[in-house]
Amino acid sequence: MKHYTLLILWALLLAGCTTKDDGYLDEGMTLRNDLTTEYYGCFEGFWTTDAERIGEASVQMGDQQVFSSLPWFKTIEQAVAANLGTHQITIDKADAYRVHYRKIGFSAGSLYFNISADNYSFKILANNKEHLVQLVMDPNGAVAVYDKQTDALVALFIVNEVKVDDVTVVKFNPGLNIQFNSTKKIQTGGV
Repeated sequence: MKHYTLLILWALLLAGCTTKDDGYLDEGMTLRNDLTTEYYGCFEGFWTTDAERIGEASVQMGDQQVFSSLPWFKTIEQAVAANLGTHQITIDKADAYRVHYRKIGFSAGSLYFNISADNYSFKILANNKEHLVQLVMDPNGAVAVYDKQTDALVALFIVNEVKVDDVTVVKFNPGLNIQFNSTKKIQTGGV
């Protein structure tokens, strides 16, 4: 009798492990058939690195994350200025930073995302000449968390190096962490 009870328990355990439920993570670590978009919307916030506030920004969460900009801050500005031999640098054109992301997990209070971080390029003026600056991002190190209770969003990116006109001017080893912290959700819904 004990032998049959043990076999039944093992059969139930195996059946429970092999049953797929669309609300859980599959082997590829992606959520299937989870169509909640409660995190869609526009968030105002700021960028930090090493706990220092380095710039203001907003992000639109929809099919992509669209940040109004990435920060131009002292560490990067000093490296670029030293390379170009000037202290007179102005940003000529900085476009929005668009990244793809996917939901990789959830808990009772949060949603977790993996971000496909592309490099970010923008133009500057220095010595009366236009230059292209590129932040080389770690493509696998970017993540985000959305807190359902507070409607707060935090996104973390890693900058591996900075290039000016396709020449590396500084490498960060380990990579330089920059973090977006939302202060408030100003719009619900997304594209």
